[in-house]
Amino acid sequence: MKKLIALLLVLIMLLSAFSLVSCTAPEGNDDDKEMSDVNKDNDKDENKDEDKNNDDNTEKTEAELIVGKWSADFDFGKLVGDMLSAQLGDMAKYFNFQNLTLKWVAEFTDNGKATMYIDEASADAMFTLLQDQFYAGMKQYTVDLYNSTTGTTATFEEILAAANLTEETFKQQALASLNKDELLGELDEKSNGKYEFKDGKLLLGNEEYSYTLSSDKFELKEYLGEDSVGNGVMAMILPLSFSKIG
Repeated sequence: MKKLIALLLVLIMLLSAFSLVSCTAPEGNDDDKEMSDVNKDNDKDENKDEDKNNDDNTEKTEAELIVGKWSADFDFGKLVGDMLSAQLGDMAKYFNFQNLTLKWVAEFTDNGKATMYIDEASADAMFTLLQDQFYAGMKQYTVDLYNSTTGTTATFEEILAAANLTEETFKQQALASLNKDELLGELDEKSNGKYEFKDGKLLLGNEEYSYTLSSDKFELKEYLGEDSVGNGVMAMILPLSFSKIG
């Protein structure tokens, strides 16, 4: 679990760049007297539309695009699956992790500060589903291991009876290694730092990344650091795609 926690802590430093773009049409001047000429009203409306279109088409700078609140869904199940495959070998085939999504939220200000955190509701839902899927795998692994060892075709219920165990006791033992506070406790705390665009790269703290950025989408594409550890971690989680939420 320590390796998994270390990988997740790296993710907190990755949440990147989003924008709050607001295009507001210029208001026309109020007339104190009523316009009796319909043509004048039409001309006024056309001028408003033209001014709004010009404002909408104004190219925003990266400094403007990045300001706002963004979120990205991260496939936590893939990370857990990769970790189990490396550590458990053939046993990992019993665990089919799906839909284990964590929602990462990033808030960027116009003075170069960033706040990043996990959406609490998504963390709770993910952990509950993780427990269910891990338990299902442990049940099947127990059945196969017991039958291959004894040469029988016992069911899970028969195995529990032979071991004089209730399913509740078995479940508690099977899930004892999964601890939400250990897994996500430090990640639940908000992380504050600085960001900067420099030479076509996005800097999060001292780390450099390639990216694409528009008014409502952002993709953190590739880690540009030279250290092998960082490259290995980034290969597991990038690219990350974010959407504007506020």
